[in-house]
Amino acid sequence: MRVPVGPGWALVGDASIHQDPWSGRGIDFAATHATYLADALLDGALNETTQVKSLHRYHMRRDEHGLPGYRETTEFAADLRRLSES
Repeated sequence: MRVPVGPGWALVGDASIHQDPWSGRGIDFAATHATYLADALLDGALNETTQVKSLHRYHMRRDEHGLPGYRETTEFAADLRRLSES
């Protein structure tokens, strides 16, 4: 889990939230978070929002979408035997 933004840069996909590939969420996270970033940057460019506010918006949306899945993945990864019990 990394801070996904800074002055002039942003991270998406595994560079932003890395988790075990068994959950299959990585590609979803990468595509969804790239869309969130593009939306935030476009909003900033069209509505004269500062880059800092745009990137903060992306960070919040990324966390809202990604943290529940990240937490679930790390919880199950601690003991993968639980998957066979489901």
